[in-house]
Parts: sequence; C-alpha cells; structure tokens
Amino acid sequence: WMAALPWPERLGLLAAALFFMDPINVVTVNKNQADVLFTLGMITFFLVALRCFSRDVKARDVAIAALVLGIATLTRATSLYLWVVVIAAFIGVHLWILKHVSVRRLSVLCLLFSLTYGAMVVPWMVRNHAVTGNADFAGMKATHLLNFFVPLVIAETEGRDHEEVKQA
Repeated sequence: WMAALPWPERLGLLAAALFFMDPINVVTVNKNQADVLFTLGMITFFLVALRCFSRDVKARDVAIAALVLGIATLTRATSLYLWVVVIAAFIGVHLWILKHVSVRRLSVLCLLFSLTYGAMVVPWMVRNHAVTGNADFAGMKATHLLNFFVPLVIAETEGRDHEEVKQA
C-alpha cells in the first residue's frame, strides 16, 4: 500500500542522499555481488509474477516470470524450490479465488512455467554432475563433505591413508 501513496519529491531526494552517504557503497559500487543480483532478480520476479495472478493471464507472462525466477536462482540457490510454491499459489488463486481460467489452460500454464524454469536450472545441474559427479544444484558443499571430510575422518579413525579411503 505504500507504493500507492503520493510521496513528495523531497523525500525521494533525501532517501537517495542517505543511500549515497552510506560509506559501504564506495567500496562495493563496482562489484556484482551475488546477494545484490539475487535481490534484483527476486524483486523483478515478484513484479513480473503479479501479472500471472490476474484474470487475463497470458502464456508470455508465465514464461517471463519463470525465466526471471530461473535467472535469480542461478545467482543464489535459496530460491531453488520456490517454483513449487509459485505453482501452488497460481493454482489456488486461479481455481478458488479468481475462477476464470479453465483447468486445462491452468495445467498448460503450470507446465509452461515448470518447463521454462527447468530449462534454466537443469543444465546447471547437468554441468554439476559432469564436473563433480553430484547433480545437486549447489552441490559443492555436499561434494566437499562426502569426498573430502568423510574420508578424512574415516582415515584418521582407522589409521589408513586419506587417498586410499577416498578411492574406496
């Protein structure tokens, strides 16, 4: 509701000045940080996804929302399973609140969202599997744990060579 309020121009200039005076901006101004890119992607996704929750939802809007969510997910893995929540909300809103889209069209739109999002995320998982043998989206932590620390603990406990345990 705050976005609809008529904010004075001076207040916007004050907010910009306060943001500009933050000293950390001088340090990070030329860096693409993953959290900033992720936040931008998620805000863009939510703004684009709002169109998907209207009576006149278009396939183009659904595909763009899934594409933007996929791009945001590629910057940070925290939104990896958000597509499930979005589809559940999409189905709930259209079936029980708006009651305007047919079940068949709703199924096609959900499939389109899933396929578009999958086209963004699955290639990265395939790449991870090819490189590390682990198909997790952000599997480096699990790979490092299973391929390094667990064999190290086993080698220390059993008095064996670390490389020998890693090979087993």
